[in-house]
Amino acid sequence: MFQFGVRQYEFSKNKIVNESILYLLIFFTIALSRDTLYTYAKFNFFITFITYIGIIAICGIVLLIKYYKQGYVFREKATWFILFYIVAILLSSLIKLDFQLYVLSILFYIGVAYLFIHIFTFDDFFKKFSNLLCILGVYSLVCCYVLRPFLFKNFDSIPLVTNSVGLQFFDLELSFVVPIKTYLRNFGIFREPGVYGIFINIALLYELIYNPQKYRFIHIVILLLTCVSTFSPPAIAVTGLFVLVGIIKAILEKRLSKNQLMIICGVLLLAVIIFIIACCLNYHLYMLVTETVKKLVTVNDSTSARGNSLFKDINQFLHSPIWGNDFSVVLADKTYSIASTTGFFALFGLLGGTFHILSFWLIVKKDANKLWLKFTLLFGLLILFNTQFIVGNPIFWIFSFSSFMLRDNENDEENQFDIIKSFREKSLKLKTGFTIKSVKE
Repeated sequence: MFQFGVRQYEFSKNKIVNESILYLLIFFTIALSRDTLYTYAKFNFFITFITYIGIIAICGIVLLIKYYKQGYVFREKATWFILFYIVAILLSSLIKLDFQLYVLSILFYIGVAYLFIHIFTFDDFFKKFSNLLCILGVYSLVCCYVLRPFLFKNFDSIPLVTNSVGLQFFDLELSFVVPIKTYLRNFGIFREPGVYGIFINIALLYELIYNPQKYRFIHIVILLLTCVSTFSPPAIAVTGLFVLVGIIKAILEKRLSKNQLMIICGVLLLAVIIFIIACCLNYHLYMLVTETVKKLVTVNDSTSARGNSLFKDINQFLHSPIWGNDFSVVLADKTYSIASTTGFFALFGLLGGTFHILSFWLIVKKDANKLWLKFTLLFGLLILFNTQFIVGNPIFWIFSFSSFMLRDNENDEENQFDIIKSFREKSLKLKTGFTIKSVKE
């Protein structure tokens, strides 16, 4: 029997086993996506995608068997929202007759996000996600900077991989380093430092804004250092915005004492001084910092390319605003980057794009009581996700639907849509013979 209600599914009653599985599931979701160098250089999309399908299939089968006798409980609000979202994408693709592997992979990742909603709470997922990003961050910082002299002294003994545009990397398993002595940007496991910056900022958003418990300052410092090491201007700009909003929110909510605030300001000032000294001692670092700052405050080739990408997406959307355009049309002539939001409108039209914006709005209002905070966070998210096209990444979809995850202190869903209230009041007998009714676990 299928029911609407609230249940957090577990793979095992053994806490250690269950936690280990959840961590591995998040890690593979990050690592086997389109946007890592495992897919982009070391293996290929077919291998990583099939492997990930197998992992998700095994997880699904385990849960189906484990909860067969108890029946299956699904989140009502999430089910209907995601169902309508899928219909919007399918309808657009059907009318355009544009069914490509990319569209099918998006639908699969939406299904993955739906699964994650039922096995993670909001806090549990983002804490684990942040923990993993911190581990990967420390490892990538060590590989990119501390071990740099060793890497070049042992150049021939370290395996190299090459991405699709011919750029080589030292393969250090959980991090990749460009084998050019003067190239200091941190890729981590991702295809571009800017993509790394998006993932870091997702973790920072939770640590600075949504974490209801004490601030995890070590996590925040690691994430900040890692983000700076990407030297991605958009990522650093969004990080600055999130830090500023986080500090203001903490002051208004009295989560930081004056002494703590002074300590934070002192640490930030000390970090800036150390960074300036490092720039003075290393010419290549100085040039990289100068270039990054220039990209932030001036119009240059990078910002022009991103701006052109936005305008092209808008023009394509206006050309076909209802159902969107074919993938071949939208992705043509995209030599630098493509924005996720405007790209989504260009691909799936007004209906699909509206669901995309609505999903982000549901996230920012989840724990933001002030209107200024909601719009500031929404602005930050739109900047962050419009520097790269990551619509084909499972984390993008898990994040998009994370508003439907329960907080650790919630026992039931809130703010149900009016159109589904009838399902709360009575059971509905479907033609398939299944009964759908509202329950509380």
